[in-house]
Order: sequence, then C-alpha cells, then structure tokens
Amino acid sequence: MKDYLIDLVMVCVVISTILIFTNHPIAYADTYSFVINVDGYDGMSNITVYILASDASILYRGIFNSASIEFSANVTDAKVLILVYKAVPYVYQIEQLTQTNVINITLYDVVYDDSTIIIKSRHLFIERGFGTLTIYESIVFQNVGDKVIMNGTELKVYLPPNYINLNSSIMSCCLDQTSWGFTLTLMVDLFPNQEYPITYSYEIPISGEEELLSVAQPYKTSLLMIAIEDDLNVGEVSGMEFWGTTQQENKNFNIYRAVDIPSEKAVSILLTNLSGPTVDLPLLIVLISSIMIVGLGIARYYRRRKSHNLAHREDLI
Repeated sequence: MKDYLIDLVMVCVVISTILIFTNHPIAYADTYSFVINVDGYDGMSNITVYILASDASILYRGIFNSASIEFSANVTDAKVLILVYKAVPYVYQIEQLTQTNVINITLYDVVYDDSTIIIKSRHLFIERGFGTLTIYESIVFQNVGDKVIMNGTELKVYLPPNYINLNSSIMSCCLDQTSWGFTLTLMVDLFPNQEYPITYSYEIPISGEEELLSVAQPYKTSLLMIAIEDDLNVGEVSGMEFWGTTQQENKNFNIYRAVDIPSEKAVSILLTNLSGPTVDLPLLIVLISSIMIVGLGIARYYRRRKSHNLAHREDLI
C-alpha cells in the first residue's frame, strides 16, 4: 500500500510537470522571446533583424520574409533592435527586456527624388556689410510624402543670382554650387513627416544706390520670414507683408512675412539708399594703414628733433 501511494505521487508530479511545460515553454534565464509585428511589408523583400549590446556588438542577426516575426535569443545585454528593410534601418530602443518582447514597426517604401519635399520654414536675416549685404539663412525641409526619401537624394536651394562667399556647415562633398544657388545631398534617410534643417550665409555686392533682393522657392514654402536691419531702407515689397520688429545681438530688424508660397515663385524686396553709409572694407584698411604710417612718421620726427636739441644743449654746456 505504501509503495502504491509513492508511485501515485510520482505519476502526479510527472503529469503536472508535463502540463506546466506544455502550456508554458521552457525559458532559460538569458533567453528572451521577440514578436515583431510589421505594418507596410510588401510580402517579398527580406527583413534583417539585428540586436545590439550596449557596446554596439551584435548579439543576434536573423533574416525573415514575413510581416509577423518571432524568434528567441540569448541577448541579456540587449539595448537596440535594428530592422533593415529595403536598405533603410528602423531603430528601436530597448528600454527593458521582458521574457516576451512585443514590438510594432511600420515600414515604408523608398524613393530617390524630392517630389514630396516642402520648405516648412525659411528665415533670412539681412545686415549691412562692408560694400555688401550679408545674409544669414536657415531652412527646414520636410518630407510630406508616404515614402522614405533615401540618402543620396539632392535637394535644391535658390539664392539671388549675384550671391558670393557662400558659407555653410554642410560638408563640401554634399554641396554643389550653381548659378542659381546650390544643391545639397542628403546624408540620411528622410522618413515621412521628418524634417531636415540647414543653415548658411552669403553676401550680395552693393553696386549702386538700390538692390532688388529676389528670393525664389524651389519647393512649396509654408512660411518665409525676412528680417532686415533697421538702418537699411526698404522700398517696394512684392509678395510679402510687414510683420513686426525683433532684436538680435543688439540690432533691430524689421520683419516681412509670406505664407504658402507655390514652388518656383519669387518674392522681392527693394533696398534703397545703399551707397551713402557704406564703407568699403579694402578702402577702410588702406585708410587705417595710412593713418598709422603717418603717425609713426610724426613720432619718429619728434624723437629725432628732441635728441638733436638735447645734443645741442650739451654742446653749449
């Protein structure tokens, strides 16, 4: 009777263990399950999944052809999951690992053109320079399409035709100057609704009393604002309205504004009475140098005269 009870208990333990393992798969301490639900998959392209550790080493790599991805991996130090689809990386930060990690990711088709680019905002600050107008600009591009614009795609920026001395933080390999402005090559993939800001400056030579500043837009522009230093006289304004004033670095500026400008359309501002207060930089340098030379000559003359007088007095004594 005693042996029978022992056998019965053992059978119950085995059955219970089987039931537990059947309903709950075995999970070791360092093994984690991942379920990735993918939206936007085309049904045939490869999807490559990487899991990286905190030191960027690869803990896991797998290739899949499904909109529902499931796998288990020993990835205790997992920090980043990267899904690569059509050469575009989708990065997911792993905040905290759980035994089963469910991730939802939306994928996009890709394009290599700028047809869905708009200018979300464009700001210009115009100051008087030495024989020039100095213009500082910032542009925010935005992808308003439903596809990823791939890195390597060129974007356009229109500048006044007589611009000189273009300076930008854009790497020289990705900027190509033209007669109408410049093109820049995207160094990142631009996702739907993602923005891409740039800044740059250039100069416009002052060749007379007036300068008609025309600003054309290569893409539809949601907002254009031009701030003009208040010691510059503004004449006729086309396509813009006066918006107010602002102060930057102890300088006052008058602001003109336009919204929803169609692509290829230009706005213009006529600046007048430019030649009066302008000082040419090379001429200024020459004048300063001449004054210094004359001053040194006068000083040497008086030093020599003083020495001569002292010597003459010593002879008299």
